[in-house]
Amino acid sequence: MYATNTIEALYNPVRFWELVEQELYFTKTGKLKKNPVKIVRIHDSGDLISYEYYVALIAFVKRHPETIFYTYTKEADILNRYGLNNIPNNLTINCSPWDGFCEPIGDLP
Repeated sequence: MYATNTIEALYNPVRFWELVEQELYFTKTGKLKKNPVKIVRIHDSGDLISYEYYVALIAFVKRHPETIFYTYTKEADILNRYGLNNIPNNLTINCSPWDGFCEPIGDLP
């Protein structure tokens, strides 16, 4: 599933985020969930795949302030390029230091 999601995110990002949104609010049969997802871990395997993907993630998170999102990454360059002060309050990013990745990095909110 990871490879399929990565391919979709890279080559059809609009569809990818539509699918993520469907999982927040709808059952597999297409019915509206009685209790929409409240906490979402982005990337239960894998990492931020590009700067453009990260910008789309931020936009998605901002459209869903009622949901808490969190993720882990080793991609300090992507985070620093975007700016650490621009991360929405409903997104927690945990930097995973590994062989020099994510060091040094500014203070995350």
